[in-house]
Amino acid sequence: MPPPAPATPTLHYIHYIRFQSPTRSPGGAGQRPDPRAVEFPAYGQRLVRRHVPASATAWFKSTADELLARVPGYLDLLAAHDVACVRLTSPVVPGRVVHEDEHQIVTVPTRPA
Repeated sequence: MPPPAPATPTLHYIHYIRFQSPTRSPGGAGQRPDPRAVEFPAYGQRLVRRHVPASATAWFKSTADELLARVPGYLDLLAAHDVACVRLTSPVVPGRVVHEDEHQIVTVPTRPA
């Protein structure tokens, strides 16, 4: 009897998901922390301060199922107060990564060549 065929590996492609207002706030980026120093938890360490430009945006990884499952409730809350929100999806990393963890990336736009 021949040995069983090897299992075909399953490829999983991560894409990136962001929720944002369809319009910019009058001041540009909206209410944000001081962009010169944002604290990110470093696993097993105390908070690490990193320089993050005001143009930085956070994107969920498509594998962040537990966090993405919470989003509909927040979208319902925004809709109840007539606050528009759109979902953006990117199949590629949407800029230069300045922070990454298990659930998200934070990117800044790359300059055109």
